[in-house]
Parts: sequence; structure tokens; C-alpha cells
Amino acid sequence: MTVVRTLAVLLACAALGAAAAQAQPTETGFVQVEEDVRLFYQRFGTGTPTLFVPNRHELIHTFAPLFERVGAVAWDPRGRGLSSRSGDMSRYGPDVERADAEAMRRHFGADRMVYVGVSPWDGSASQDAELTATPPVGGAALMP
Repeated sequence: MTVVRTLAVLLACAALGAAAAQAQPTETGFVQVEEDVRLFYQRFGTGTPTLFVPNRHELIHTFAPLFERVGAVAWDPRGRGLSSRSGDMSRYGPDVERADAEAMRRHFGADRMVYVGVSPWDGSASQDAELTATPPVGGAALMP
């Protein structure tokens, strides 16, 4: 599936939102990204995932229709959902989120990924594009 087609499907899924049935994960668990930080994830489908969705707890219903079509991983970023929390605020921010996304990609053995997310830092999709522009991102769908 091309990046353009994947992004088109993502936008269609966003429009469908909660109207679709909840996809069932094929695997759940944690990825250790630092000595004391584990990120909770849910994996959908089989094979190497290509779609990566942070903010699982917020976006799982929006993109559920897509999870039945492509291999996907949805996770809770650090400090949110079921992932580890830290009292040290220097361990949060765009650079840390980028490193965590890369750790998820490596954990699942994906050569490239399509990253779907929201702008958690300042509402600027253009700045978030910087977070996802470094290879091996094959595409990004960002919502301010």
C-alpha cells in the first residue's frame, strides 16, 4: 500500500471514528525504552506492522477500522495510559517522543513506518512534522 493510499485510508477512518467496531489486538505488552520506562502497546494484525499510532488511549477508536486492514501498533506514550510515569520533566518532550517512536519501530522490526498522531506539544502540525520527518518514516498523518 502506498503512503498516499495509506494516508487516504487514515483520513477515511478518522471520519468513521467510533461508528466502527473496536478492533481486537493480536498482542499486548510493554516495550522497555529506558531502564525504568516501559511503554504499553497493543498490536493489531500479523506480520511486520507499518502503521504506528501513539496516544493509544485517545486514538484507538478513531483508527480501529484501519487496524483490520494493515499491521498496526498503538501505544501509550510515557506518562500516559498504562505506560510508565516519571516525576522528572526533562524525560518528556518532542525529542523523547521521537526516540520512543523509534524504539517502537525497532522493537517490531519495521523498516519504515507510517506515523499517525496528534500534536501534543503546541498544536502545530508543521513542528510535529519535524518529529516524523527523519527516516525511516514512510509517511505521517498529523492532526493539530
